[in-house]
Amino acid sequence: MSNWQIWSIVAIALFLFAVVVVIMPATAAAVSVNRDLPDKAYPGEEIDVSLTQTDFHITGYVTETLPEGFRYQGLSLSSGGETRDYDETTNNLTIEFREETTITYVVKAGTAEQIKNAEFSGTWGTIDRQGDKINGDVTGDTTLTLGEEPTPTPTPGATVTVTPTPTATLPPTPPAGTLAHIALGANPADIPADGVSTSTLIASVWNGEDWVLDNLTVNFNTSLGKITASAVIENGTAKAILTAGKEEGVATITAEANLSGDIGIVTNTTAVNFSTPGVTPTPTPTPPVTVSPTPTATPKPSPTPTSSPAGETPGFETVFAIAGLLAVAYLVLRGRKA
Repeated sequence: MSNWQIWSIVAIALFLFAVVVVIMPATAAAVSVNRDLPDKAYPGEEIDVSLTQTDFHITGYVTETLPEGFRYQGLSLSSGGETRDYDETTNNLTIEFREETTITYVVKAGTAEQIKNAEFSGTWGTIDRQGDKINGDVTGDTTLTLGEEPTPTPTPGATVTVTPTPTATLPPTPPAGTLAHIALGANPADIPADGVSTSTLIASVWNGEDWVLDNLTVNFNTSLGKITASAVIENGTAKAILTAGKEEGVATITAEANLSGDIGIVTNTTAVNFSTPGVTPTPTPTPPVTVSPTPTATPKPSPTPTSSPAGETPGFETVFAIAGLLAVAYLVLRGRKA
């Protein structure tokens, strides 16, 4: 063998050795695992963590160290792989890849403070194409951003209207022991027989203990005109509309409800008068009340005293007259003695 041939063989051997040396590190360096975390996390929220491997040979595994306060919930339903181990004390999680490219696991986030300080870390391990074990660190996302609930912006000038719950308008509560019945009334009780005027019939049902407030059907019929066939009690009353016919007379309206059980059907009637159209019923005049005025007493004027003439004593004339009568009487008596 010539020197030229020997050197050719050596050169080829060196070339092949160099190729093997270069390829082996390149193959090992191509294997990697990348972690993907959500943009935001909220306290107590379950979040998805995705692990994507590149160039695992047949199989491999990833061991993750979860942040303090975070708890492993399981693999995503759409994910492959298998949970090999989870230690709650150390919060270490090991997941096995079985030809999967991406595996997603679910963790429950901790408090707001724990989310702010959260840091994920992990390692991976597999074998290369020569069957040698190789490993490395998981790259990609390691921290989270705490999500903040948006503060609603009030609409300027917006007014919130609260509709009050209607109060049931019911008849007075009957005395204890009153049997089940229907309270029935009409408003108005007199309408023209013109074919268009209406009266509202209002029915309330007493079941023996309470007024029925909702969900009971009351059926109506009338001897004249037309009426709503049935109405459901809402808020204590069922209402029907009676429309007058063109025949004058008294319409008898019947209301009926089925309380079922031992009570069964209860009924009641009322009447609405269909009067002559255009004639207003003349009300009975109330006689006017005449109030006699109390006579006013007229006080009598007090007599005005008459003033005596100057220099005269009041009553002098009377004294003088009495003295004259006494003198006459004395003369008469004296004459009789003589």
